[in-house]
Amino acid sequence: MRTINAAIQAISSVSYGDGYDQNEVRVYSSASAAATYFGSHATYNSNIINTSQGNKYGTTVVGSGPYDVVLDCSNKTRGAYLTFYSTIRGFYFTASNQSARTTDSTVEVVYASTQYRIEGCTFDACTDTDSVCVDTGGDSTRSTRYDPWIKRCTFKNLDCTSAIYGPNNDVSVFESILIFDSTFDFQAVRYSGHSSYYGIVRHVTIDGCTTGNDAIHSNQGSIVNCIVSNSAVNASYDFYSAINSGEIKNCLAYNNTTSSGSFFGTGDTISNAITADPLYTDRTNKDFSLTPYSPAKGAGSSSADTVGGLYDISSGSFADPPALGCYRFILPTEKFTIREALFTIKGGGFAMRKS
Repeated sequence: MRTINAAIQAISSVSYGDGYDQNEVRVYSSASAAATYFGSHATYNSNIINTSQGNKYGTTVVGSGPYDVVLDCSNKTRGAYLTFYSTIRGFYFTASNQSARTTDSTVEVVYASTQYRIEGCTFDACTDTDSVCVDTGGDSTRSTRYDPWIKRCTFKNLDCTSAIYGPNNDVSVFESILIFDSTFDFQAVRYSGHSSYYGIVRHVTIDGCTTGNDAIHSNQGSIVNCIVSNSAVNASYDFYSAINSGEIKNCLAYNNTTSSGSFFGTGDTISNAITADPLYTDRTNKDFSLTPYSPAKGAGSSSADTVGGLYDISSGSFADPPALGCYRFILPTEKFTIREALFTIKGGGFAMRKS
């Protein structure tokens, strides 16, 4: 097919409730370089990906590489408009014309109760200033707890209302999220769970951002294993805010500024709060993985709630206990060359080979 939406409209229809992965559309780069798609389908060109048109339930749309699959959202209403059980994976959303970014949310679900899955996507300077970058669904009245999710996604260079803004009664999983160098009118991440069946907010890293409200806000659900650093919030708001039975667990706040003077919400239930430098590998060059001496290394708490697997932003398994933030900690390896040396090792064995 010449366009993504032409392929979506050609797939077989399934009934609502049949679940995820009923049909799959694969979108490729070229064999040697990235490919950019503009969404020029004559009928559906306001959304580059549109599973809502024709109710294409259970559709999975995948950026299949081997290089970046870029969706240019310039002059579009949205980058993706999703109906029930839709999944998008592996796309790079951006806007080549910064004065014509998406006029609505870059990714939006049809209803607050829409099940969705967003995995391995990057959102780079793609959303209008008056819109949310990813406007999710996940209402508990029509979905299973932990069923919808956003996992392993990066948000950068944004100037909009929020990176992720969930509906009331949300039961989604927000996991392994990196947000940096952005400005938000409201929260960077806003989660509002159901009173009994709330979801998960964990392993989020936020750096170099300014928010008009809390950096991470959660209603009912706990905020777990997160990092907020080198950021600023507006007066009377906090870097972490968990209300109505939500807790802040194993989270780090460092070098943030706020006129309210509080990293954590007054009255919040907080355990293992860390206020030390996370010691990123190379913050200048946007490498937010952790060095061996990071206080965030191994400081997280494990969870039995690992629906769909718990992986870091690079799709690697977290250790137990895990590191804070969106990256697992990987012990660096070093190679040594020993010449003309005599040494003795006691209490163990070793093997040497030619390299």
